[in-house]
Amino acid sequence: MRIPALNTAILSATGALLCGCAAMHAPQAVSGIGDYQFGYTVHSPSHIAAQIFSGSTHTYVSLPVGVQLQAATGNGQLYGPTKKGPYWVLPALATHWSLATTKGVVDATATGAARQMARVYQAQRIIQATATAQSTAALKPVPKGTAHLLPAATAMPDRPAVKTAAPKATAFKLPEAWLHPVHHTLPAQAARKREVHRVARSPWIPGSHGRSLPLRTALHRIAPLGWKIHIGTYVSPTLPVLWHKGPWTQSLQRMARDNLLVSTVNRHRKTVTITASPAMLAGIPVTNKAAVKVQKKMALVPAVAPLQQTTKSTMAKPMLVKPHVSALPITPVVIHPVPPKVQAPMVRPAVVFIAHHGQMLSHDLRLYLHKQHWHLAWNLSKDYPIAVGFTLSGSVQNVLKHLMGLYPISVTAYAVNRTIVIQSGNRY
Repeated sequence: MRIPALNTAILSATGALLCGCAAMHAPQAVSGIGDYQFGYTVHSPSHIAAQIFSGSTHTYVSLPVGVQLQAATGNGQLYGPTKKGPYWVLPALATHWSLATTKGVVDATATGAARQMARVYQAQRIIQATATAQSTAALKPVPKGTAHLLPAATAMPDRPAVKTAAPKATAFKLPEAWLHPVHHTLPAQAARKREVHRVARSPWIPGSHGRSLPLRTALHRIAPLGWKIHIGTYVSPTLPVLWHKGPWTQSLQRMARDNLLVSTVNRHRKTVTITASPAMLAGIPVTNKAAVKVQKKMALVPAVAPLQQTTKSTMAKPMLVKPHVSALPITPVVIHPVPPKVQAPMVRPAVVFIAHHGQMLSHDLRLYLHKQHWHLAWNLSKDYPIAVGFTLSGSVQNVLKHLMGLYPISVTAYAVNRTIVIQSGNRY
């Protein structure tokens, strides 16, 4: 056979290689261990001073006092060490060893002749395993009645037929989980709960994307992608608004509350609806349709009720009064008509802007504008505390002009919604 010849050639090459590559001399051999002439480069994260040598069929490890070798990994296998004298012996050769000790891990890589010996050792093991498998495999004869691949006419009688053995089929049993994977399915109710929980989580808005943006633009930025926006009749889509960071539903509610609006979120239909709040509708006379109807009905009712008509005419008969004759002189008396009382018109008390000490400017300004039937949209990221209290009188326009002179703000009025928008004046 060719296998013993190949094995002999490899062993001869190994001997020649060992004779030519052994450049370093090892210490004296310990009885019962064998010669070790080739070394490894050692790397230890735990800084363990280890020395590793390679023999003909074994690997020898020298560790410091107090450090024990527990296991070693090489050639893809796990080996158990044996203590012989001052050395730990591993029954194999490998190009790379990973040693597990009681103090840490040691990595060793074969160098020079030790690397070549490890490769030859691995080749010898492969050859021995192959030769053993072929020698133990019995050649089974071809059963009778087996049809030949070639017809009988094409058979060559001068050459003996070569009997071939059918390859032995090896059955590999796969795990049941691989053949029939189990899909962990949830009940329909649990799946719906998980879906609702997933939808209920609101995306996080990192911060304000801009100030004084139109209401429609701001709603498209606040609401999730793909949601529909509906704005009520009495709400201006160009109303400048400001929103803050946080979950988008909380930012939407806060933006609507600051601008006297009402926000409605329909998660089933994925819609966001913005309508005017009752406070905003109270400041818009056109929306109060009930009061207009009552006034029209009251105007149709006459001020004086008509007299009841009867069928008979009751006319009082004139009374005949005899003139009274007096001897006294008659003095004519002139009677002046009494002028009717004119009711003085009720004077509405003037609304005065009062800035309280220690309060914020937006708080007092919101109260003042609410009394004047205006709404405040504070589109600033900061507020101004009132250090010294003061009072401003006059019209709303004059009060706002005074505030613009006192604080770095700019004022924009929207008469349609009766809204006052406060923005940065960029004075500083």
